[in-house]
Amino acid sequence: MNTNPASNGFTLIEVMTTLALSSVLIVGLVVIFTNVINTYRLDVALAQIQENARFAYQLMEWDLRSAGYQGCIDTNKDSTNVIANNAPATDLTNNAIKGYEVGTLAWQPTIDPAIATLDGVAKIGSDVFTVQTTSVFTQALDSAMASGGDTIRIADNSLGFSIGDLILITDCSNADLFQATAVNTSGSPVVISHAATGNSSDSLSKPYGTNAVIARYQAHTFYVAANGETNSAGNPEFSLFRQDINGNREEVVDGVNNMQLMYGERRPADLLRYVDASTAGLDISRVQSVRLGLLMQSSAEARTGDDDIVYDLPGDTVSPVGTTGATQTYAVDATLKQVFARTETLRNRL
Repeated sequence: MNTNPASNGFTLIEVMTTLALSSVLIVGLVVIFTNVINTYRLDVALAQIQENARFAYQLMEWDLRSAGYQGCIDTNKDSTNVIANNAPATDLTNNAIKGYEVGTLAWQPTIDPAIATLDGVAKIGSDVFTVQTTSVFTQALDSAMASGGDTIRIADNSLGFSIGDLILITDCSNADLFQATAVNTSGSPVVISHAATGNSSDSLSKPYGTNAVIARYQAHTFYVAANGETNSAGNPEFSLFRQDINGNREEVVDGVNNMQLMYGERRPADLLRYVDASTAGLDISRVQSVRLGLLMQSSAEARTGDDDIVYDLPGDTVSPVGTTGATQTYAVDATLKQVFARTETLRNRL
């Protein structure tokens, strides 16, 4: 009989204790690993929507700040003479910005014919706005015009002017907006024509000298629409789009679920009120600032459970689909969402 204690094995109690401690350790490691994965997914989703929001605001803020810009003329005293047939407006100062509420049955106010093709494309419940401005990139005249009907000559076409472009010409005292009916780049100088085929007249308000500059006039319409993709939960994805003055559309940034705007209108007695675009009595020519809200959404599910939050945007709320009485809703899934809101000043209205 072997009585050497060193040769004895583990007792059942010792084995069970060891297994219990090992199980606790393994469960703890699994929990830690799961938490790390969940945190990583959340961090990636948050970084995605913050970067997308930053880019979207950067692009829209540039247009909003320059809304109504017409070169170096003082728009409080002078106005641009518009002869272009396809100009988005004849009063460029008072129509620098336009806003719309996209309803199920109709747009409020009535959609402008210039962007009528967006009806049925822009997301219902999300807002749409158009900003008109002049590019800050200018080119000086190479020689003086002999008369208002004379062609415009520039040293080169580095700004890429082409037939059909709306071009603003100004010398800080006067300004004209015309459509380019011909751009001759075969030699130097480059010759730009403004014939009556694309304008109400072939004559500008004055013959401009070499102190005048020309710049491309532009109108950008921003809206939210489905981009044809689905997220990891199988729900439709939405993006911010931009349409230019010629009807060309481009996807600016993805992950924009909803956009809401409030317009800061300067009322009599110097009162400032913020209202949405459908408000009766809103004088868009007196809007001096805009509150712009975006509901951003990640493309991948990052939450540990389905989202059930009601998100507050300027002038409206967005609730989970199926919420009683909700007018703005989102598809329920575990994607991450976050609201961003900023107020931008229309510098040319101050």
